[in-house]
Amino acid sequence: SYKIRVPVVIYLIALIIVVIYQLVFSPEKIKKRKLVNKTVVLFSGILITIIGINYYAHHQKITEYDTKYSRNFMYFIDLGLTDTGANHSQLPTEILIPEKNGKIQTRTQLESKLNKDIKNRIKNYGILGLIKHQNTKFKYFVQDGTLGWTTEAVLVESNVVKTKFTESTIGHKIRDIIYVHRPYYPKYAIYMQISWIFVVLGLVLYFKKYKKVTYTELVFQLVLLGGILFLSLFEAGRSRYLIQFLPAIILLSSIGYFKMNSSKSS
Repeated sequence: SYKIRVPVVIYLIALIIVVIYQLVFSPEKIKKRKLVNKTVVLFSGILITIIGINYYAHHQKITEYDTKYSRNFMYFIDLGLTDTGANHSQLPTEILIPEKNGKIQTRTQLESKLNKDIKNRIKNYGILGLIKHQNTKFKYFVQDGTLGWTTEAVLVESNVVKTKFTESTIGHKIRDIIYVHRPYYPKYAIYMQISWIFVVLGLVLYFKKYKKVTYTELVFQLVLLGGILFLSLFEAGRSRYLIQFLPAIILLSSIGYFKMNSSKSS
């Protein structure tokens, strides 16, 4: 998952933090041999997968792949400082289209330009401007039940790969619902917004009663915190970045409703 969407590593970071916390504060409750075995299996799986994917990427013949032309980390910091946190058109042309004299500039060559643009944006915002900017980004990634699907709007009929399923009646019906510019999307968006309100309410209930939590809950809390920090720093309000944190959000929300019912029963 990390190789597909990097922020998924936040789940792993959260797990590591909680394991360390357990070792420090509740060492008597941990079966250390079992923990070591699980850790070895987990990191072996991650390492084997990453090495395998990197090997394939560098040896496949489908397209040219060279990491020195990949996006610089600072590119996404700079993008996160645009008005919506994801407005590529606001980046300088030399950064957005890094071609000079017929040659593509490498990430190393672009680094100084990115750093300069980031400093200028921060200077132009000022302290109050940055606070307002972060507030806007926060609003984008919490208010929309479709998780920014309308903003993405990447699915269009012309890009559909024709198969028996996509050309079937049910395939067309599905696209009528989830494609932004199709007839039933507005009803789908309303349904998702209502569902999202219930999810957020569950989170409110959860954090109202979160004082005594399990270590599993603590992992999900850290994932939620990490997700908010990630989105605040980088691109906010986009479904492909928000959706990866849904498992933690929905589980914490569900626990919130469970605790509410438990307190009523008792």
